[in-house]
Amino acid sequence: MAQALRPYVVKQGDYLAKLAYIYGFDAAEAWRHEKNKPLRQQRKNPQVLYPGDILFIPTTVSRKGASVTAAASNQFVANLPTTSVILRLKRGERLVRNATCLITGLTAEQGEYHTDGEGIVRLEVAPHISLFRIAVPSHDIEYSIRIGALDPINSPMGAAKRLANLGYLASNIGGLRNDTATLISAIKVFQTVHDLDPSGELDEATTSAIKTAHGS
Repeated sequence: MAQALRPYVVKQGDYLAKLAYIYGFDAAEAWRHEKNKPLRQQRKNPQVLYPGDILFIPTTVSRKGASVTAAASNQFVANLPTTSVILRLKRGERLVRNATCLITGLTAEQGEYHTDGEGIVRLEVAPHISLFRIAVPSHDIEYSIRIGALDPINSPMGAAKRLANLGYLASNIGGLRNDTATLISAIKVFQTVHDLDPSGELDEATTSAIKTAHGS
């Protein structure tokens, strides 16, 4: 018998791996289900969903519990799934290459990582983590990284968040939902810098260029 599914309304900060962990279902199996075909066609990356998207997930799950021994000390080890996070660090227009990064908020202890020759640092993040910080002492910079907060590239807020990360918009972009003029202006500047028609529209060429410049 086919497993029953129910509709789930995606909220800000949700992504497939996180939802699969919270509700205890197989992420790949749910994503491949026929009921999720419309969402697959709309969102090519299941880890980048948009608030209001409808994702069908199993109505019931079977979690395997651990056995315990009465009147004894019981120890348990949890193996959390992780999601790959790839960051390209820049200061202004210059890549932060081959630098030591100090990361807090991923585990109980501070972790040390390094960017490569392209300014890229790769991390594995557990689904319960929504925010962590990364500092590069040699460049006197620090970033706060929110997991699951990036909207799809072809949505206005998705483009706005990427443009903010690239320095074309102020980092506080919450008011842009009702301020299309500022977003259009930033898009025009980006288009001009990248030798595109400064139409202010999120056409295919512009979204592709934003994605390439941003890295995601």
